[in-house]
Amino acid sequence: MKKTVFFTLCAAVFGISSVTAQNSGLTVAQAATQVSQQVTASPANAAAIVKSAIEAGASAEAVAAIVAAAVEASPENAAAIVASAIEASEASPALVAAIVAAAVEASPANAAVIVASAIQASDASPALVASIVAAAVTAYPDGAAAIANAAVAAAPDSLSQVQAVITELAPNAAAEINAGLSAVVSEAASASNPLNTPGKGDSTPAAGAGGAAGDVTIPVVIAPPEISPVNPPKGN
Repeated sequence: MKKTVFFTLCAAVFGISSVTAQNSGLTVAQAATQVSQQVTASPANAAAIVKSAIEAGASAEAVAAIVAAAVEASPENAAAIVASAIEASEASPALVAAIVAAAVEASPANAAVIVASAIQASDASPALVASIVAAAVTAYPDGAAAIANAAVAAAPDSLSQVQAVITELAPNAAAEINAGLSAVVSEAASASNPLNTPGKGDSTPAAGAGGAAGDVTIPVVIAPPEISPVNPPKGN
């Protein structure tokens, strides 16, 4: 398997020199090939297959290779595969970034959903969101806008951190992308405001019986007719 962004990230962060999965006895390439074959045979079980392979004792490098192999075999399940890998490995921030890089390289078309899934699965802080975006954009520069949009949609409080990453990694398009990100966050804030949602946060009365919402039914009071006193007849 060729050395790509995720192998470089793993080697730099973890100082990896061994190519064996810790407890399985397989080399990284063998573990990845095995996962690829299993996922190809049963794409619907891709996330479970990845989880099982990682929990068998995969090294950090093997985790990234397993994710790449699984996503290549079943790109439609990329988001679930990434979430499963992060949860199964209890990934550190550096490993989360390596997982994202591996998945995006394997399926660039799914970069946005991969990023969103990684942010949700890792309960990412703004700093980790920035690392995830940086890993994804490095792996797929042409997807910078979609990646950044997905990130701020999943974590609006990370807007400034994501914009800083885009400014650094996509300087030629940064102005346009970052303006769009601000709009995404503004729209999300507006949508979450109950005062901007019909039927929520306002004082419009609910519909009463026989009337639409907002109609006020005024009871009709019928006054009883006046009755003149009846004089009994006088006797003779």
